[in-house]
Amino acid sequence: MSSYDKPLPTPTPDSQPFWDACRNGELTCQQCDDCGKIWFPPSRYCPACLSQQNSWVPVSGKGSVYSFTVFRRAYHPGFANQIPYVVALVEL
Repeated sequence: MSSYDKPLPTPTPDSQPFWDACRNGELTCQQCDDCGKIWFPPSRYCPACLSQQNSWVPVSGKGSVYSFTVFRRAYHPGFANQIPYVVALVEL
């Protein structure tokens, strides 16, 4: 078996719960305990009401493609053998 050669994210204290859930096969986002807003990427403050009270909640992963692009150039050697590939922005 070959080694994994693609770049890996570096979790931060704010994003660690997200990566832990991914490792368990779950997709999660933060949800404000005060106003109910769900958001991603992680932050300490709710983008709607600025509350610092939030929880990580599972989300379905279903969504709509908002935008996409087709990469025809490898910006990292780990993706060179997968050209072309699609990168999409999905609204959950």
